[in-house]
Amino acid sequence: MNQMMKNRDGGIKKIIKKRIESQRTLKKMNKRNKLRTTGTPPSPTDPSLTRDEIRRGVGKTKPTLVTKPTLEIKEPISIIVTAWQTQDFIEECLDSIENQTYFINNNDYEILIGVDACQDTLNKLFEIKHKYRNLEIFMMNSNKGTYVTTNTLLNLIKFENILRFDSDDVMILEMVNEIMYFKDDYNLIRFRYYKKFHDKIIEEKKKIQYAHGVAFFKCMLFDELGGYQPWMCAADTELMKRGESLINEKLIHKPLFYRRYRDDSLTGNQEFGMKSEYRKNCYESFFDKEYNNSNYKINRKTNSYVRC
Repeated sequence: MNQMMKNRDGGIKKIIKKRIESQRTLKKMNKRNKLRTTGTPPSPTDPSLTRDEIRRGVGKTKPTLVTKPTLEIKEPISIIVTAWQTQDFIEECLDSIENQTYFINNNDYEILIGVDACQDTLNKLFEIKHKYRNLEIFMMNSNKGTYVTTNTLLNLIKFENILRFDSDDVMILEMVNEIMYFKDDYNLIRFRYYKKFHDKIIEEKKKIQYAHGVAFFKCMLFDELGGYQPWMCAADTELMKRGESLINEKLIHKPLFYRRYRDDSLTGNQEFGMKSEYRKNCYESFFDKEYNNSNYKINRKTNSYVRC
């Protein structure tokens, strides 16, 4: 009798053990499938990921970041892009704009490219401009930096909604659509990004960073602030500090574009980069100022140009 009870108890334990193992296996499969179906796509030039790349976090984002459905009512938007020595990257940039979900069956937008006196970049644009809708190219007569070029393009835009973008970066397909969900309630929208080193894509997880230079603005904000400082170094922080009393900001936690990292970029080069003496001198005078409602607007310095 005791032996029968022991055999029965042993059989029950085996059944319970098998059920637990089956549940663990099913849980692992569901987790793996969820990652495959809800993660943000990796590099737009290479849509496939190996298991090792997934494990290391390449091209992966948190599964809770859900893509919004495409808006039915699409308001117009001006995209302004400044370009200098980006002939090797600007086609990928423009492809990502042309392929936006927001622009499917929608022609109510414009792309303004300001070439900062770089003939190589202009030559590349002449080769590829036939591929894109609503594209206008302006060649600056002298090299004065991305902010003077941006100020120049601000005088030429048609629409109230403005997206400022860099010519060596790449949009994810839903970028414009995601931003335009919040356009009515905010005059500045910033968002996260993936870091792009050559063909390697990394999502920053240790330190949450939101882009400064690539951002959405309402035109009236620039009307109130005048524009950017005419510095050759990064001046995005200065504009946002000067206009903080006017800014109603939205931060989108989702990465919306691929930010290319290279040694000769604005923030990376030795002459005008983040650690340069030039930038140090500009920002030393900037931090000495206390902005108030009487001096947040500056004169918008622009460049002369040729429409190409």
